[in-house]
Amino acid sequence: MLARFRLYSFFKNFRLFEHFFVVFLLAPAIQGGAGLSYLAIGSLLGYQKVLTALLEVPSGFVADQWGRRRSLMICFGTYLVAFPLYVLAAGYADSRQLALLYVAQTLFAIGEAFRTGTHKAIMLDWVDSTEPDAGVRVIGGTRMVSKITAGVSALLGSFILAFYGRFAALFWVSAAAAFGGLVLMTTYPAWLDGEARRKRVAGVKNITPFSGLRLQRGFASLIAQSVALEAGIKVAQHYVQPLLYRGLEASDLRVVGGTGALVIGVYYLVHEGLGGLASGFSSSVDRRLSGPRVLRLAPVAALAAISLAAVGLWLEFYPLALIAFIALGILQNGRRPIFVSELNQVMDKEKRATVLSAESQLRSLAFGVLAPATGYVADAYGLAAALAAMSLVMVVALSIPSVPDQRP
Repeated sequence: MLARFRLYSFFKNFRLFEHFFVVFLLAPAIQGGAGLSYLAIGSLLGYQKVLTALLEVPSGFVADQWGRRRSLMICFGTYLVAFPLYVLAAGYADSRQLALLYVAQTLFAIGEAFRTGTHKAIMLDWVDSTEPDAGVRVIGGTRMVSKITAGVSALLGSFILAFYGRFAALFWVSAAAAFGGLVLMTTYPAWLDGEARRKRVAGVKNITPFSGLRLQRGFASLIAQSVALEAGIKVAQHYVQPLLYRGLEASDLRVVGGTGALVIGVYYLVHEGLGGLASGFSSSVDRRLSGPRVLRLAPVAALAAISLAAVGLWLEFYPLALIAFIALGILQNGRRPIFVSELNQVMDKEKRATVLSAESQLRSLAFGVLAPATGYVADAYGLAAALAAMSLVMVVALSIPSVPDQRP
C-alpha cells in the first residue's frame, strides 16, 4: 500500500499549471492570460476556498459513510472536467471568460472538498491496522513525494511555457494525471473505506456527521492553531507568483514564451524539493523535539519568515523575500505530518475523514476571507503591505494556548 499511497501523491500533485495559475490569471490576454487585478484574483481564489469549505464536512461524512475510495474517485473526476475549462476560459476576452473561470473553480472546489482529509484518513486507517507508531513516517514520506512531484511538475511546466508559450498545455497534462489518479483509486482495497463505512454495511446507522463524536483534551487548540497558521502561510505564498512574474517582466525576462518561465520553474523546484525533504525528515524532528514542542514553535518561525518577506519586498531586495518564502515552505511541510499525527491522538478514529475535512474547512474559510482582503491591500498599497498584514495572522496563532502533549 505504501507504493500506492505515494503514487496517489504523484497523480494528485502532477499539476503543471499550479505554480503558474496566478500568473495565468494575472498575465494580459496578449500572453494568453486573463489579465485580472489582485482583488479579482483574490476573489476568485477565495470563492473556491469558501465553496470548498462549505462542502468539506458533508463530503467528509460521505467519505466515512459511503467509502473513501469513492470520494477520491469523485475528486479526480471533477478535476478531469475542471482543468480543460480553464483552457476554454482563456479563449474569451469578455464576461464569458470570468464566468467560465468561476465554473471551473466550482468544479475544482468540489474535487478539493472530496479530497481533503480523505486520503489522510485512509493512510491513518492503514497505519493503525498495520504499524500503529508509523503515522509521522508514513504521512511524511507520502508528503515528501507530493512536494518533490510538485517541484518537478513546476520545472516541466516552465519548459513548456518557455518554449511552447501556451498555458493550455499545462492544464491538459494535469488532466491526464487526474485520469491516472481516478484509475489508481479503483485498485485500493475495500477495507480502507473506513470503520464507519464497515459499520454502515453491517447495519449500524450514523445519520449525522458529528453524532457520537468524542473530543479529547487539546483537540480545540490543535485545530485553532492549524487554521490560523496554515491559512496565513497559504495566502502569503500566493504572492510568490506575482512577485516573480512582475520582477522578471520588469527585467525583460518574459515568462510566457521566454526564459523567465524557467526561473519560476527552478524556484519552485527548490521550494517544493526542500519542502519535501522537510516532510521526509519530520519523523526525526518529531522524535528529537517532540511534536507538541514543534507545533508551539511553528507560529514564531512563520511570523519571522513572513515579516522577513515583507521587508525584502519593501526594500526591493527580492532574493531576501524569496528565501523567506522558501523557509515558509520548509516550515509548513515539516510541520504538517507532525500535526496530523498529534491530531490522530485526540480524534475519533471512526470519523477521521470528517474531522480532517472539518479542519480543512476552517482553513478554507479563513483563506476565503483573507485572500480578497489582502488582494485589496496589494492593489492599493503593494505586495509588501499585503504580507505585513498577513503577519498579524501569525500573531493570532501565537495567542492560542499551548498544545498539550498527549503521549503517555
